[in-house]
Amino acid sequence: MPRTISHEALVSFVDEVRSYLPTMRQGIAGYHTDASQTDALREAYRLAHSVKGTAALVNLPGLAHVMSMQEDLLEAVCEARHVWDNATHDFATGVLNLVESYCDDLLLKRADEAAFIAAAAKLQAQLAGLDEAGDEASIAEFVVTTTSAETVEPLRQAQGLAEQELHEDAFDPSSLVLNDQEQLDAFQLEAEDHLHDFATALAEYRRSPESLDVLRQARRTIHSLKGSASTIGLNEVAHLAHQMEDVLQQLLDGHLPQQDSTIDLLQESTDRLEELIAGAALNENIAHPASVVAPLSP
Repeated sequence: MPRTISHEALVSFVDEVRSYLPTMRQGIAGYHTDASQTDALREAYRLAHSVKGTAALVNLPGLAHVMSMQEDLLEAVCEARHVWDNATHDFATGVLNLVESYCDDLLLKRADEAAFIAAAAKLQAQLAGLDEAGDEASIAEFVVTTTSAETVEPLRQAQGLAEQELHEDAFDPSSLVLNDQEQLDAFQLEAEDHLHDFATALAEYRRSPESLDVLRQARRTIHSLKGSASTIGLNEVAHLAHQMEDVLQQLLDGHLPQQDSTIDLLQESTDRLEELIAGAALNENIAHPASVVAPLSP
């Protein structure tokens, strides 16, 4: 049975997505202007991947599907499997426009995921070279193929539950935690990616403490993990990730000196995050981890 989502959790998720959109737009626009800006495009790709994963966690399969389209395209460009051109730029930008409008509709409780994914499929048809003015039939066939019954029917079923699921007092928010093993399994997979990326960035920062870009990457990664955990009600994970994010911001702002002891504490905090996530999957309670990074708090 689909897990309900509180209005508060939905607002948190939408805020998270909205916070990513400017960076994604900048990355796409920057690469369109200057093809040497591959790092900016890779960041847009990473954020598309993050939104896709979190959307799946909160039972928004339409958004997850659309962001998968975006992710696949950006990945193909980054790996030189697709040549960037005006049509690619228009698709990537168009998807972000759709997502922005969709987020507004979510909060107004009028989002139609089937229509949303069909609109994205039209953009994909245009990317494939079909001209809307002269190829209406071809575009319609493309949309039907892309939004197959296997994809759209679950969206319609989910849409039918939307009014029940998005009421502010629909359920006790604490019931999010550990109610849906499938949701937790999906979160675990996403968290593994985030923790791997964070550990890689942290190791690189230890080797090259002058590299603030690496530190920013580490902060963005832990911010994404915090958002995903908060959205599905894993508050202990979100709390520790938030503390780690604060420490990383202090390093970026120069309020904390770069030293091995600080990085060691961040690494220890990463280990605790892994324990918390593993414990959540096993329905175990783990002691609050605040003391791990508390010594670094201002």
